[in-house]
Amino acid sequence: MALEFRSYKDDAWYDARVVTEGRRGTRLRIKFFNFGDDQDEFVHAKNLKKLQDVDVLRSRFRKISVQFQDTDCSRVEPGLLVCAARPVGDGDLKFYDAVFRGVVKKEHQIVKGVEVCKCTFILDWIDNGESGSCTVENICRVQDTSDEELDPVLISFLNKARERIESTFCTRLRITSGDVYDLRAPHKASFSQMLSDASRSTAAMALGGSVEGMGADSDSLRISYEAADPKKRYKASFSQPLVFE
Repeated sequence: MALEFRSYKDDAWYDARVVTEGRRGTRLRIKFFNFGDDQDEFVHAKNLKKLQDVDVLRSRFRKISVQFQDTDCSRVEPGLLVCAARPVGDGDLKFYDAVFRGVVKKEHQIVKGVEVCKCTFILDWIDNGESGSCTVENICRVQDTSDEELDPVLISFLNKARERIESTFCTRLRITSGDVYDLRAPHKASFSQMLSDASRSTAAMALGGSVEGMGADSDSLRISYEAADPKKRYKASFSQPLVFE
């Protein structure tokens, strides 16, 4: 499926298609029309660390822009987002986004029975903030693009990247000190066992026995339980007879 892609190399827009590679499709390969394989660009899922990284990658893709027609010079309104060719380097033309500002109108010609626009379109380039111009054959109308209108291969890659990032965030909580707690292993499970052990120890003292590390005349046996939330602590106290404080 043909898409427009804004290259990482020069930030210009190119017609391209995408494929995924790797056993789990963890590498996205961008292939440019009319260019060799040595010009392909790659995105590895492991390099997308944050959801913002996924959004930035998504913003580099859109539907193919629509070529202006010779009659469009009298129809377009200032402020329209366009993609237009700009001379770069040794006379090469590369397409960059710009805001349409107006038209310097010239009389159209009829060539072989077809109307040909000779007007000049005035633009403000978005990437460098400079003003420029071009003719009708080098300007296109940018189209709004929903996910449903993009290649399913690309959308699947983006969704898997988001799921991996969200899964990592949800299962690990990074504390300011640098410690990492696994939320899948709450400490709550041992509380009932601690209560049971405390009850048996109190009963033993009542019968004149002792608890390891404590004499029979100990005033009380106290235990503490720290909840999964480190900000909350719950304490239960036991004495003879068994009384909750």
